[in-house]
Amino acid sequence: MAEANIINHAARILKLVQTGTPADVALRESLVPSRLLASTGERRGISRAVFTYFRWWRWLDQKSSPQKQLEAALAMQDRYNKDNECIKAEALAALAVPDWLKAEMDQVPTGWLQQLQREPTLWIRTKQGLGAKVSASLGNCTPDSLPQFPALSSQLFGPHRSLPHA
Repeated sequence: MAEANIINHAARILKLVQTGTPADVALRESLVPSRLLASTGERRGISRAVFTYFRWWRWLDQKSSPQKQLEAALAMQDRYNKDNECIKAEALAALAVPDWLKAEMDQVPTGWLQQLQREPTLWIRTKQGLGAKVSASLGNCTPDSLPQFPALSSQLFGPHRSLPHA
């Protein structure tokens, strides 16, 4: 469970978003001034909580407080990270994408729906030839290369990350 200060700060950001501020702008405006007040880990936790909320918002009880909704979204994400089969494909198809998309696609692929609910992988761009060295110095990351851009990037996997399925 996330710390109360992370949940409360994320709830304040959600209020900014409800007034029409895009989530990334609200995060930037809220987190940049707090660099002296919040640690890097807290800022990362706040950002994760906000984007996790949006990933799961159609599953959340809209009558609950923003803090309760954030806690529920984070709990759902943690459960999903451990077992992405815990949410049935039918539920993902019903709630993970907007209705207009379902009208545009004959069938929404289950693997794609599952990918939408995963936390995004962090990619770090490195200079050519330095991918393995950067990966080794960071730890818990995998050097990767794209065929058209060799040795361009590395994937960083934190404690809640897993390798994406091919």
